[in-house]
Amino acid sequence: MKNILIKSLYMALFIVCCGVNSTYSQDIIYLKDDNKIECKIQEVTPEKIKYKKIDNLSGPNFSVKKESTLFVFSEKGSYLIMTELDNSVLDANVITEKFNASLNQSLPSEDVVFTKKTAFRGTIMQENDPLSFQTLTGSTESIAQSDIMIIIYRDGKHKMIGNNVEASEVLAKFRNIPNDKPAENAADNQPSSGDSAEKDNAWGNGMAVSGKDIPVKNIGGKNDNIDMGELGMVKFEEYSDRAVMKVNRFTEYIKLLSSQSVDFQESNKAINGAVELFLSENAKVEVSSINRPEKKKYKIREYLNRVKLIKYDKVEVEYSNVQYVGKLRKGANGLYYGVVSFEQVFRGYQDGRVIYEDRTIKNQTIVVKVTTDLKDGQKSLVWDVFLYDVGVLETRKN
Repeated sequence: MKNILIKSLYMALFIVCCGVNSTYSQDIIYLKDDNKIECKIQEVTPEKIKYKKIDNLSGPNFSVKKESTLFVFSEKGSYLIMTELDNSVLDANVITEKFNASLNQSLPSEDVVFTKKTAFRGTIMQENDPLSFQTLTGSTESIAQSDIMIIIYRDGKHKMIGNNVEASEVLAKFRNIPNDKPAENAADNQPSSGDSAEKDNAWGNGMAVSGKDIPVKNIGGKNDNIDMGELGMVKFEEYSDRAVMKVNRFTEYIKLLSSQSVDFQESNKAINGAVELFLSENAKVEVSSINRPEKKKYKIREYLNRVKLIKYDKVEVEYSNVQYVGKLRKGANGLYYGVVSFEQVFRGYQDGRVIYEDRTIKNQTIVVKVTTDLKDGQKSLVWDVFLYDVGVLETRKN
């Protein structure tokens, strides 16, 4: 009787544990109504997920709409969050194609543990409470089970511990996990006022820092030189060169954010560097794609964080037909505003081939303002050019 009671108790504990911390080794579709579908995913499109039932793999395909789904996990440990299809600056077809390719990828080479505030890559030593984890650098971390949201194992299995909605947010936030240390919140990576020069040196190397190699056509007419008060007259050639330099540097940051070789911390540094090119964080970037005619606007930091979510092996950006549209106008705040119009060709590569390409005509608002420069402990007035709103006039196939 005692043995039967003990066996019953163990069985009850097993059922409870499996119900809370289930480990899955097949494809799973997590729905917004807190249900899930255990299946074999056939294909994900921007509109729906096609799958076969796990108990009838030779049977017909079924589908569930994207709008009903939070995220999907494959048996190989890859995942796709549905909000990425709507909120990314990249085309939804590119995102789904990348996930579909991952269905046949090799298994992960390490375990990944996601908490509400960070994520770790490495090897799980013991899955007790606390969980013992060895990072890729060899250091050991102890993680309380109550802090863990998701675990992705090196055999492709995953364990859901937290709430599905919170889990989807964590998966999106820490998608690009660094190789040598836990990921950090973007807010924790904000540079102090004294970090600007150091960061500028670190991220300036190898970047286009001059606009003189890109011809700018001035169609603003007369009086294009501007009077900056005690700083004197600023010539069109001077501020046009600097404006194109800032556009070039912004493009280099986009390339960095889109590259698979750049980890989480470096991506955050790139975001901070890119934001500093703009007059304020209220500046907005309009986005479009060849397969999504509607245009969306995002504040600059939100835009850059979305760019960070999707990675290419290689990104190419080319400019042509760069010109000023109209002459600079002086605003009520004393700043000078102008618009640079240009055509941009964007190409994203995976496995040596172009998987997305478009040509976009854009209007980039630029602002010329007087600011202060600190050198050798002395402050002096200087003028500088800052970027502001980015608008899309047309996007088409290249």
